[in-house]
Amino acid sequence: MLADARAGGVTREALDYFRALYTGADALGVALVREAFVGLENPGIIGASTRTLAEELLTAVGSR
Repeated sequence: MLADARAGGVTREALDYFRALYTGADALGVALVREAFVGLENPGIIGASTRTLAEELLTAVGSR
């Protein structure tokens, strides 16, 4: 989709939003995931796992 003339721009924008929401230690998406797992696992581990997964996804789609 990144290479498509019609979808490339909006796909890049979506990846930028995804990056902002899930790659920072205090990012909103990471905080929401930590909240969803309260009491089930250490919040630090959940946050780090979420950020790592997001980074791996961005790398896989060539947006890193």
